Amino acid sequence: MSLKPELVRGIHEYCLPPPAAAQKEAMQYILARRDCVIQVKSHVNESCVYLIPMLQAIDTSARQTQAIVIASTREIAQAIWTTVRALSKHLGVYCYSFVGGGTFPEDCHRARHRPQVVVGTVGRICGLVKRNALELDHVRSICLSEADMSMLPWSGNSPNPMDYPESPDAIKDLLRRLPVNKQFVMLSANLPAVVLEAADEYMRNHVRVPLEGKGHDLDGVKQYYISADYEREFCKLEIVHRLHQIGMLNRAVIFCSKKERVDWLTEKLRERRIPTMSVHSGVDYEERKRRIRKFSLGSVGILITTDLLARSLDGLRVPVIINHDMPWSKADYILRVDDGGRCGGKRTAITLLRPRDLELLQEIEQFCDIEIEEMIVRLD
Repeated sequence: MSLKPELVRGIHEYCLPPPAAAQKEAMQYILARRDCVIQVKSHVNESCVYLIPMLQAIDTSARQTQAIVIASTREIAQAIWTTVRALSKHLGVYCYSFVGGGTFPEDCHRARHRPQVVVGTVGRICGLVKRNALELDHVRSICLSEADMSMLPWSGNSPNPMDYPESPDAIKDLLRRLPVNKQFVMLSANLPAVVLEAADEYMRNHVRVPLEGKGHDLDGVKQYYISADYEREFCKLEIVHRLHQIGMLNRAVIFCSKKERVDWLTEKLRERRIPTMSVHSGVDYEERKRRIRKFSLGSVGILITTDLLARSLDGLRVPVIINHDMPWSKADYILRVDDGGRCGGKRTAITLLRPRDLELLQEIEQFCDIEIEEMIVRLD
């Protein structure tokens, strides 16, 4: 690929691992301005597959909005925005993020400055468009990250963490407003019917590129499970406490299945004088940002969260992942533990396994072509 020297410099400074063959293929299609559906391996680091071609195509001499990236949550949008800033460091590209949390008039003012790249959540971006603050006349490409999350209707019983429940209709309305010759790229871990239907309706002669490869997703991640007694309510808590005692949780993210579980575990660890920080959808967005920043700076060594953060861990460089509760699916497991090459192959993932979770663990092993070893932890 022939890329701008300034972009190449940003890529090198960001320390990206070399792209795999399928990633190169996807990037070539995007550089050729083909509409694409890219089936990713459920990791935000795959955002570079479309961000690099997108930045290559930006006309830095034209102060007009030329590219839009829509993320399913504020945290993912911020992670993508951070990546854009790093990759375009020497390009002189103006990139703004619009994720809510701030005042709407302030975002309207920023949008009227015509950022060349816009990254944000669908609710805030569509709101800016409806107020005529964000111009679409010169948009050449739009990317829908986490398309499987964004296009599925939300319900209260769904694990979908979308910040904007009406997003499917809002996204379709936005696509209708964009120039006819726009390039449309979707990234999706799964390909439900709504994603394929959107591709057929809004894309022109699109190509579909699978990036998943058996055994590739978790290269370099050391994976273990620890058997947890099904009958003892506090067994998992005792295991986490023991892992902390032996120095394995100096810097770690612990995943729980629900926000109530996050609050419970946080309280119990604090009772044992273990400093922790919790983040979930019930915490105010600005407070979530403050807590994540404290964790990223090392003020607190343990962050307890739900799958809300699973897609945006790249910038945190977390060496240890604890699955206090089993994820909902194989894809969610990969989301949690994959380091995307950003931890130098030094990440350790430990799953606290109850007997009822054994079947899913075996499915994960088969799907990823790996063997997850048992780790013995003495609690007495």
